[in-house]
Amino acid sequence: MSNESRKTRGMKAQVHAAAFLRPIFPWVTTVSGAAPGRDLNNTPGLAVEVKARRGFEPLAWLKQSRKNSDDDEMPIVIWQPDGYGPATTKDWPYMGHLGDFRRQWAELQALRDYVQEKDPDFYAAMLKSLGGFDG
Repeated sequence: MSNESRKTRGMKAQVHAAAFLRPIFPWVTTVSGAAPGRDLNNTPGLAVEVKARRGFEPLAWLKQSRKNSDDDEMPIVIWQPDGYGPATTKDWPYMGHLGDFRRQWAELQALRDYVQEKDPDFYAAMLKSLGGFDG
């Protein structure tokens, strides 16, 4: 695959990942493949790197994501494997560091419990808007 084809594929992967995340990050934007730093902006709490490559280098990708994250952000990598297009974006793998996941999951559980207790109707509506995920 030519360098231009790789760049085009990578940019398309960013666009599809951003579109998939838009329900939870309404202002998410993609970044030019030539620009340094993260691949998606306006994802509060996350530093997102998007990869659409045949080669599988998860440690290098995670290192790059960590380098482009702030201390209060969880660096993650979204990977578009070969054969996975826009219709399967929800099935693209993502990865991160286990320590970040543990911290983030604890925060999410505490927030979920708080919202469920304070406003169960809002909680139910939020789950419905996200496609029925119930935890």
